Amino acid sequence: MMSRFAGWSGIDRAVFQDHPTPMWIYDPHSLRFLDVNGAAVAVYGYSKNEFLAATIDRLAALDSLTANGQNSVVHLTKAGRSIHVELRVNAIQYRGSQAMLAVARDVGEAIETRERLAASEASLALVQQLAHVGTFSFDTRTGRRHWSEEIYRILGMEPDTPALLEGFWSFADTADADRVRSEVLRARFEGRAYSIDYRITRADGSTRTVNERGHFQYDEHGDWFFLSGTLQDITERERAQSEIRHLAYHDSLTDLLNRAGLTARMESHLDLVSTRLTGVVLFDLDRFKTINDTLGHRAGDEVLISVAQRLSQRLSGNEIVARTGGDEFVCVIPECNDRAQILMRADQLLQAFRTPFIVGNYPYTISASAGISIAPFDGTEADELLRCSDVAMYQSKTEGRNRASFFSEALQKVAHRRFDLERGLRRGLDKNEFAMHYQPIICAKTGCVQAVEALLRWHNNDLQPTPPGDFIEFAEETGVIEEIGDRVFETSFAQAKQWAQAGVPLRIWINVSAIQLHAALPGKVRALLDKYGINPASLGFELTESSFITASTETLQVIRELKSLGVRLALDDFGVKYSSLEYLQRLPIDTIKIDRVFVSGVSTNRINRAIIAAIVNIAHEMNFTVSAEGVETREDLETIRQLGCDNWQGFFFSTARPAGEIVGLMGAVEQAV
Repeated sequence: MMSRFAGWSGIDRAVFQDHPTPMWIYDPHSLRFLDVNGAAVAVYGYSKNEFLAATIDRLAALDSLTANGQNSVVHLTKAGRSIHVELRVNAIQYRGSQAMLAVARDVGEAIETRERLAASEASLALVQQLAHVGTFSFDTRTGRRHWSEEIYRILGMEPDTPALLEGFWSFADTADADRVRSEVLRARFEGRAYSIDYRITRADGSTRTVNERGHFQYDEHGDWFFLSGTLQDITERERAQSEIRHLAYHDSLTDLLNRAGLTARMESHLDLVSTRLTGVVLFDLDRFKTINDTLGHRAGDEVLISVAQRLSQRLSGNEIVARTGGDEFVCVIPECNDRAQILMRADQLLQAFRTPFIVGNYPYTISASAGISIAPFDGTEADELLRCSDVAMYQSKTEGRNRASFFSEALQKVAHRRFDLERGLRRGLDKNEFAMHYQPIICAKTGCVQAVEALLRWHNNDLQPTPPGDFIEFAEETGVIEEIGDRVFETSFAQAKQWAQAGVPLRIWINVSAIQLHAALPGKVRALLDKYGINPASLGFELTESSFITASTETLQVIRELKSLGVRLALDDFGVKYSSLEYLQRLPIDTIKIDRVFVSGVSTNRINRAIIAAIVNIAHEMNFTVSAEGVETREDLETIRQLGCDNWQGFFFSTARPAGEIVGLMGAVEQAV
């Protein structure tokens, strides 16, 4: 085009003036504009006269002009707007003199496009780095191989290292290399995309886990010519997923398998064909709730961790141990020859409980009851075997705890009865089938009825009273005892108010389970005292010895709070179980109740007389009153009178009766004395 202007003909000037690209002619010495075209006037905003009165410096070019060359420069318009131009400058003859022709092509859009592309590539590189994803491609037609920067970072290689022709399987861990190569080749042959996870060994020798995804492109002959894809470092994701899987299948407290993990392992094992037997032994800690309720849950957790460690240490071969919930542990004993071998291993595992556990610096003996099911006799699925072991475990508890029992169909019937009992208890609460009866307690000094013990009776569907011994312990195991206990409190407090208003000075003694002896109990009692407006001294709580064995600070505080309310406290069934004299010094009790096993027949039992005499002497020295339960004959009454018991209770005076009968029979009871 420049040659057209060499002689500056009329045609050349027309081309110059009408050309859509800004042009101007200037003197190379003075740099003054000699002529400009219409496009320059339109783009830069100066009139033609303003151009001709100025030098090219007016455009404020940031780069110097070079004759017969080109520069990419930034010009300023009259309005102050910056424009990017590619400036081509050539020498011409203009009106007989040497001049310079400048052609300014706007390249701003192209530059912005390049800048956006560069920013996009930088952003993509940052995203790839953050996501640990690199891209790769290989073109068989050109031989060009490309790896993004993140690929090099993932592989631990220098960015100037040529991309390898054979792909990434050369970095694959020895155990994964053949699998990776086969999967990629198979995908190429089948004409599909691929995705594969594998481990790599980086240049520095460290290992990572990656995911490679690729896609092949094929020509019209079906031959592949282009491969593109991504390589992602998924090491952290795999580690997180592994931790999630571990949490899903392991107990958070003991790190043993949980029920889900155990079920998965058992199903995998049971799927294997075997002619030998597999024993499933379920251990349940005896009276573990007492530990939680009296020593606190932290102490309970310490015991569970210790149990897990002891059982784990006693495993052999491919045996499995799990904590399936609460205080239940399961051991799976595979490849056994007979029942005797399974029972022997169960007894060996029970030895884990023989050594006392240290709880809060105190040695604490904990036993366990075990139930055993056998595959394939009792089932071939994990849930079925665990259910059978659970049924057998309850049989061990029924037989006295601290032993192992095998599952049988007869036990299944017992389990159904237990289920019916729990359902009956809950139905009984809903339908008000529980009622309070009261048994008189006589004062030895006055011979008068001074108190009653509140005893729960359950009238089931057959309207036959069910004594507490048949359901209280089960209610404790199932947690129903809390709701039953609340009902007993409400009824007894209301009855105390009724008798007080009637002028009948009777104290009501209420039995409290160890499970109820928690931090919320004093608040419940305080609320009921306020609700019914009764004298706290007209109420007493009978607490069993199991409530106090190695009692925690929290438990002692609950007992002290109860005592501070003004109610009386009695230690029930003394002499039967633990009978520690040490805790008698720590407990703010008022009365010791001697169990009926020592009182019944005491008139003819010299040893029981000696035991009662000793208890009475110790109790009186400690300023406790003594109440004798189970007085059934005149002879027993006379004996305990001589031994110095302060209060008497038993069938000799009266059975437990409904509240409406108590006032009427008080005279008859007192006459019997």
